[in-house]
Amino acid sequence: FYKRSSHVMSPNVNGIPQLLHQQSAGLIKADYTRQQFTSWAASKLSVSKLKDVDTNCHSAGVTCLDIDQDEGRYILNGCGDGTIYIHDIQSNPSELALHIGRSNKHSHKHYVGTVGWGSDTGLFITSSRDGVLKVWDTNCGRPAEQFTIGGVINRHAAAKPEVGTIVAVAGETNHVTLIDLKSGSTSHVLRGHTAEVVTLAWSLGQPNILATGGADNKVMLWDVRQARSYLQYLDYNNVRFKRSKDITLSGSSHQNPVHGLVFTGCGRYLISLGKDKRIRKWDTMTGKNLKTKFAEVNTSCKSAVDIVCSSRGARDFLFVPEKSFILMIDLQTGKTVRPLVGHYGSVAAMAYSSANMELYSGAKDKHILIWEPETTKVKAWLDHNNKVEDDPDETQTGMSHITRDTWSSDED
Repeated sequence: FYKRSSHVMSPNVNGIPQLLHQQSAGLIKADYTRQQFTSWAASKLSVSKLKDVDTNCHSAGVTCLDIDQDEGRYILNGCGDGTIYIHDIQSNPSELALHIGRSNKHSHKHYVGTVGWGSDTGLFITSSRDGVLKVWDTNCGRPAEQFTIGGVINRHAAAKPEVGTIVAVAGETNHVTLIDLKSGSTSHVLRGHTAEVVTLAWSLGQPNILATGGADNKVMLWDVRQARSYLQYLDYNNVRFKRSKDITLSGSSHQNPVHGLVFTGCGRYLISLGKDKRIRKWDTMTGKNLKTKFAEVNTSCKSAVDIVCSSRGARDFLFVPEKSFILMIDLQTGKTVRPLVGHYGSVAAMAYSSANMELYSGAKDKHILIWEPETTKVKAWLDHNNKVEDDPDETQTGMSHITRDTWSSDED
């Protein structure tokens, strides 16, 4: 892998063409250009002016959503009345590809808590507060299999295919149920929490590692391939740069229940969000609290909260819902960059596509918004550059515009 510079530059719009010129001249590597551009794109997200999701069909507020990671074309979402929708966003406005309404005999009876695509768009999984997890055949629009977990399901998450056809389910009990979709078995459970398990997330770097967060204020790590799956819990007093003998463990990860978990793109770091308004960043290799200074976040939600990360950039960002807006936070420094404003109701669901470099959000206002990078200035520069190439008299002006140093530095 190309080694990133410790001095991370923050390119402005004029710096993008300079990046491309320096790459074509062999001054920098393609990986570096890609990382810098990805960081710039993620930092410039705004409500799309070109893509619109037609949500007039929604009969209740959006409670969960997912975007297919292959094409970035289909948004799957669930609503507060148990209905399910698939929107094809390739057309503008979007087209409704599938609707499971309240009158459908296969629909959930209560609030849909989690939705997720399978290994492709031919299959998707939903779970609800009615205690049922359903595996749907997209083409037929009906469940191919369903599992009654009992009680309330807070969240489910499907493992990557290399781990197997496993879905982890967190409910109102103090254990996590692992469902094997191939065999139909629900006998494997992860025991360790002493209170309700609220949220969970699979590692992106080590697909067999599962993180869970509970009402016992703990974040736990599990290796589902081991007979004794429990690895460790993360303690907020276990910090970097302290010797083990100088550490007095607190016995918890947060001072209140844990409501949100997400792994960063590299898979090594885990972000947790607690009802204590704290965001914490953990090194899952060492189990250390990295003590990144995040601002407090006011989350009024009583159930699991969607938090997502951008990825593949020189600097990545964390997106956290707070009331009707979304906080964009620098993952490295913990500083809040800016709020994303667009919804009129509380934001309840988010998903990020690293391929499209787009963020998708759903709220109680029934709307789904697509947030994409500000590309108009880049397009304007490209149009200008093409014009310069057609006019030899402007070549020198154009080249000076390309080669002029327009970078800004974090140290300036």
